[in-house]
Amino acid sequence: MEEHAFIAKVVGRSIVDISRRGKYIHLHLDDGQSLLVHLRMSGSLVTRRNDVDLHDRIVLRFGTLCLCLHDPRKFARMILTSSPEAILGSLGPEPFDPLLDNGTFHGMLHDTHRKVKAVLLDQTKIAGIGNIYADESLFLARIHPATPANSIDEDQSNRLLHAIRAVLVEGLAHRGTSLGKGESNFASDGHAGNNGGNLRVFRRTGLPCPNCNTPIERIVVVQRSTHFCPHCQPPN
Repeated sequence: MEEHAFIAKVVGRSIVDISRRGKYIHLHLDDGQSLLVHLRMSGSLVTRRNDVDLHDRIVLRFGTLCLCLHDPRKFARMILTSSPEAILGSLGPEPFDPLLDNGTFHGMLHDTHRKVKAVLLDQTKIAGIGNIYADESLFLARIHPATPANSIDEDQSNRLLHAIRAVLVEGLAHRGTSLGKGESNFASDGHAGNNGGNLRVFRRTGLPCPNCNTPIERIVVVQRSTHFCPHCQPPN
């Protein structure tokens, strides 16, 4: 959408509700339109008192208060739409969806020969899992990230679904995972997430596995850095 059309459609509108679906933040406007925000690698939503920052890409003003889409690397997106389901409808179930039971999850994995990590990162299969939590989940489940998904048995599948939920609960309890000190790192309400100290394999290449002391290894799966323990997560 062109900038002038976007401005014309949002000026005078109010945000009446906020929800989330997968990695999208859903701002519901009073006229039925939606603003879908995807922060991607380096974005954040911040509020300011008119002191707009150089890296604020979109600024929504509410009197003296501004809601800013801040992104030093320009990866984040804000989409104005009257049909949010055209975008959100393609997403898979949430990891905590009660309908995502062991049988359903195993069926989803068994339906594809792709590497299991690729399936976890596919937002049309399961929504909301990122690179860090995929690696951590596979480690807890003791599954090699390059394992073909359709070779995973029911016991492994059950362990993986449990592990996904466990690492996400842990991450939420610690306000997310902020790595490094750059301004593009995730921060919540001005505070960096402190889940980094709980990571078992992610970005720990060469360091000892917390279970067996074997050095953590790094490979690339679907163009993403992937970390695992070769002893605890042997190839199938």
